Amino acid sequence: MRWLLVPLFVILVAASCRCDATRSRSELIDGYVTTALLPQGPGVAVAVIRSGEVVHRSGYGFADVEAKQPVTPETVFDLASIAKQMTGMSVLVLRERGQLRLEDELRTHLPELPEYESERQPRIDDLSRMSSGLPTFIAADDAPVPTEASMLEWFAKQGELDFEPGETFSYNNGNYFLLARVVERVAKKPFAAFLTEEVLRPAGMNTAVVLDSKDTVVPNRAQGYARGKPARWDDGITGPANVFASLDDMIAWDRALWSGKLVPVETLARALEPARLSDGRPLGYALGWGLTEHLGRRMAWQDGDWIGASTYIARYLDDALTVILLSNGTRVPLEEASRTIAAMYLEPGR
Repeated sequence: MRWLLVPLFVILVAASCRCDATRSRSELIDGYVTTALLPQGPGVAVAVIRSGEVVHRSGYGFADVEAKQPVTPETVFDLASIAKQMTGMSVLVLRERGQLRLEDELRTHLPELPEYESERQPRIDDLSRMSSGLPTFIAADDAPVPTEASMLEWFAKQGELDFEPGETFSYNNGNYFLLARVVERVAKKPFAAFLTEEVLRPAGMNTAVVLDSKDTVVPNRAQGYARGKPARWDDGITGPANVFASLDDMIAWDRALWSGKLVPVETLARALEPARLSDGRPLGYALGWGLTEHLGRRMAWQDGDWIGASTYIARYLDDALTVILLSNGTRVPLEEASRTIAAMYLEPGR
């Protein structure tokens, strides 16, 4: 039923827009989020940024249901896979400094990995675009909770690729786990320290935390929920996940990207240009961003789906519009929500 609720509300929102032009978009967002999203999880935070101006910024529901603690723009959420964007930016920062190249073979920086029997070895750019062919990490049934050290050891023992680099797209968290290990080898400091000092704080993400240990304290953290019950999983594996940030942190992130605070805007734009697979098909993923179109407009996006966390960010590249949604519920349909909210600003007559 939850998947049917969103399209129905889209129709209601469209009708409301036509019949009551005096209602503000923020009022429409309030009504939509309350009706379509809160039944799916305990809370959600929503921001809309247009041409550098925050035109909507609000929290809904509870960060802690038992304590009746409301979600606010300062509530800190598990970003889940949106953390890949920060990992990708770390790579790009080092590239701008001349410390690595996207064309570098992975083994240039992680020589303990095997030399694969393939036409060419996986490159940094292949990992960034999820086209490396690296196998998906699988922990043994009787193994303890994986650590970064044990995962790297596992990859060092895998002698075969699943496919030739650049042959196809395969979403694989291991790519961004290994990119984080490349960053710390090149930067000569722990990845969490580099990410915090060279990306998050310079971007203005002042309350963001990298959880590199299950014991890391995350101030003002939202309690995660799955099926209505408290749930979360802190493994301390950095690279593909484990960045925690507030809505205000994410607004700062978006501004840093548009303004070129971390790398020049042109550099990021070139890095996000779609590539081609070996058979000529377009490859619409790079540096933690999916690349597609919505309403006939170019869009860069990433979602996050984890135990006690659902997240989504969409940047409409030619419209200077960004929609950000963060939730402490599991499998909340934020993609549909993002597209509905974006349509309030992008469709003709809005």
